[in-house]
Amino acid sequence: MSVVWLLGASGDIGRAISLQLAKDGYSIAVCYFTNKKRAEEIVASCFRLGGFAKSFYLNVKDISSINSAYKEILTTLGEPSIFIYAVGNLHFKLFQDISLEEYNQVLALHLNGLFLTLQKIVPLFLKKKAGKIIVLSSVFGEVGGACETIYSLAKGGQNSMVKALAKELAPSNITVNALSIGAIKSKMLDSQLSIKEQDDLCKNIPLQRLGYPFEVAKAVSYLCTASYVTGQILRLDGGWF
Repeated sequence: MSVVWLLGASGDIGRAISLQLAKDGYSIAVCYFTNKKRAEEIVASCFRLGGFAKSFYLNVKDISSINSAYKEILTTLGEPSIFIYAVGNLHFKLFQDISLEEYNQVLALHLNGLFLTLQKIVPLFLKKKAGKIIVLSSVFGEVGGACETIYSLAKGGQNSMVKALAKELAPSNITVNALSIGAIKSKMLDSQLSIKEQDDLCKNIPLQRLGYPFEVAKAVSYLCTASYVTGQILRLDGGWF
């Protein structure tokens, strides 16, 4: 089985990706930061679907944690051929109220963590002259969002990294793409918007509804096999922007 290194696996979208890829027949390194129980439940679900999975603790802000998890993945699952960065949290605040600590935390999670983990996997992909890198970004990285300035900044940075790295790695048969995700029904969205606010938001989306985690997972599944798609920021937003 091909091995997938999935970071941010314990969220709603990460869970959906894990289950979809288990159905697709991959072995999955289910990486979590705080929710070990959830990660173990996801692993059990993957086995029930005929896939193989194992959970790994990983703090993307800590290089020693990254090194430790990566070494364990190589030992227990083998060399990954697909890397998926699904780590992230929404940040909603007026610009003038954002502290330097908050700014640093958002960038550490979305940009520094992506940089540090990619530096582990890219040398392996270059050696193999094959690999797929998929980053879960946001529509706000393309269009910006009021009261989501540093989140938009971080996601825009991810998009730029994807475009540049795709050109650099393409001669080695490594594809690099991002999914530009809109409003997805999840615990993360529920923590920021009330049901009424979500209903109001749907009125501005041409498809008149939120997206679902399984729809993101289907797009990830496609990118895991697409051989002539690279450097793309693929929009999943129901026509919102």
